[in-house]
Amino acid sequence: MKKINLILIALVTLISSCTTQQDNTFQINGTGWDKYNGNEFRVLVRDTSDTGLKEIGISIIENGKFSMSGFIEHPQTAFLGIYSTDDEFCGWKQDYIAEYGELTMELKAGAKKATILGGNYNSIIFKDVAEQAEVKSAKKQMDAYANIFYTLKKEEQDQAAQDKFMKLYAVHDKVVRDVYMDMLQNNEDPYVRLLVLSKLRGLKNIKEELAKLEQEIGEVPEIKMLKYDVKKAADGAKNRKSVGVGSIVKEFSAKNFEGKSFNLSSVLKENKYVLVEFWASWCSPCRAEIPHMKQAYAHFKDKDFEIVSFTLDHVQKSWKKASDKEEIPWINVGDLRAYKSPVVKMYGVQGVPANFLVNKGGMIVATNLRGKQLDDKLEELLN
Repeated sequence: MKKINLILIALVTLISSCTTQQDNTFQINGTGWDKYNGNEFRVLVRDTSDTGLKEIGISIIENGKFSMSGFIEHPQTAFLGIYSTDDEFCGWKQDYIAEYGELTMELKAGAKKATILGGNYNSIIFKDVAEQAEVKSAKKQMDAYANIFYTLKKEEQDQAAQDKFMKLYAVHDKVVRDVYMDMLQNNEDPYVRLLVLSKLRGLKNIKEELAKLEQEIGEVPEIKMLKYDVKKAADGAKNRKSVGVGSIVKEFSAKNFEGKSFNLSSVLKENKYVLVEFWASWCSPCRAEIPHMKQAYAHFKDKDFEIVSFTLDHVQKSWKKASDKEEIPWINVGDLRAYKSPVVKMYGVQGVPANFLVNKGGMIVATNLRGKQLDDKLEELLN
């Protein structure tokens, strides 16, 4: 009898183990992805590697469709991305929640984001929030003005027009944040509160909230990443204080594609002003800024002005391909360590694009100059 009981216990344990494994699997099917045929659809979760992302699923898109499955231990913030088979980012990325069960990613014609069908946490974090009456109203007003704003000629996008757009954006952002705050304070599911916490950037009591959640569900991956973010933000804020306007710029050296090393101090000695620009091939705003920077560079380079761009890419092929396509004419260096780069950390760079205008003596005279701001500052200093 004892032997039979042991066998039964083993069987129950095995069945329980299989059930748990089954419950922790995910299945993602995609439709409407015809424009990306032949490319890879990837599911990536955040981690602390140089790239900041870890792949947990991949599928080739064929005839506008894909299908993939995988395993995830706990629900967590993730990203969907399209890449070429030789690891080139194709310019499409969307955040979602990696969770158990079956999801369908439907990309409708002209849509900027896929519609996510299925999934408990995806519905709560994205769909349910978007369908709140106040959120829908704020988004409708923001989108209506955005359609007008982006049809304006560049000279018509004056400060008043930009201010109106940013005000509507801020209203929408506040309404969404209020919904998330209500969920954080009142939802009974600790995973909902944790995933919401990832959306509430800049929350002052995030450490306390994380401690409460860790008592409930343990140090799951999302909690580990948020702890990492808190520390990184604190380190970044500390470093940014030392690279503000009026500070002496921090020295660094890095190599270009050919392996030639450049020291910032050497470049400063040869020029009156140097713009230190942080960018990446996958950063759309960075790429959009390059044509204007090229115009400024052509106009001021003979007046002892130079640009040193530092990439946050981690794949040299991606960096070179983007640089060649944009025909970047200035000093273009990097160390292929992305946000883990000592240079990026030293300058407190939390996102790109970011830049620092430095004079010959090494003093930072301006930061984050974009478009006409860069032109006006260089006109002031070099004419």
